[in-house]
Amino acid sequence: MPMNVCTLLFLYFIFYSCANAQEIIDLGTNGGTCEMDFQSAPIVETQVPEMFNEPSFTAHLEKWTEGSYTKPRPSMLKPYIGKSIFVFGANDAASEAAAAKVQADMGLCVDYTGLKDISSFRERTKITFPVQLANDYIVQVFNLKSYPVLVKVKEDTVEYSTDF
Repeated sequence: MPMNVCTLLFLYFIFYSCANAQEIIDLGTNGGTCEMDFQSAPIVETQVPEMFNEPSFTAHLEKWTEGSYTKPRPSMLKPYIGKSIFVFGANDAASEAAAAKVQADMGLCVDYTGLKDISSFRERTKITFPVQLANDYIVQVFNLKSYPVLVKVKEDTVEYSTDF
């Protein structure tokens, strides 16, 4: 029985000490303490910057409606061998007219102000092939000079044509 009383007194002492220690903090090694002052920080209203900007791109290529030419195939286009890529502008009347006639494996949009432009172009023209968004690097790799154009990547050459 005296063991239970000692245990109860010990636990009472621990709980009482913890309950009264809310205003101080033990620094640890030397047993020193310092008073704590709890304050709440004021809420500052800030505007969260927009994390996602709508993509847009303009390649500043010429409009081209007639002819064809061939260039040597860059090594970077090896994965596209045997593919036909329709290069177009999303808000371009000539591109829209060409899209109705073209047979391509994929599209490459070189002039757009947002994703809605491309969705709208796809709806207007009823194209079903996937469309990739262009940037300066892609324009350089495909050696693009104008649009709308059908690019056919062959084993050793790349053909650029408006003969849809």
